[in-house]
Amino acid sequence: MHELDADWDPPARSLDRVSNLDKILDRLTQVSGIVGQLAAAIARRCRDLTEEINPIAAQVERLAEKLAPALIAVVGCSPLTAAKILGEAASVARFRSAAAFARHKGTAPLPVWSSTVRATGSAVRATGSAEPETASSTQPCTASR
Repeated sequence: MHELDADWDPPARSLDRVSNLDKILDRLTQVSGIVGQLAAAIARRCRDLTEEINPIAAQVERLAEKLAPALIAVVGCSPLTAAKILGEAASVARFRSAAAFARHKGTAPLPVWSSTVRATGSAVRATGSAEPETASSTQPCTASR
């Protein structure tokens, strides 16, 4: 869009709202040329996807708030991140301890006596992928079975 009009800058983090995408589309329909047509096509696709994604995201957020309110209370853990962690873990009850869960996620500390660093099968799983999205916490996560 900057190529089409360097002075026009949509608000930051606003492309997930249909109303803002409508404003962008209105502006792009006034632009002639192939770049304007391509930008309008991309904006239309973004608008369509946003209309499809938003209700699903709201449903996922409601479920996460119901199933894991303590997880959402962790600083930096959004409802979508909590849902991702819930989905990756399947059921916390299947782990015999918090340490077993940490090992599964790949976040368990290495023993002091360990002189080598090895990535175990569980450490390289995608289950640790939600970890960077949450803030570090000094309090252990407790889950009821």
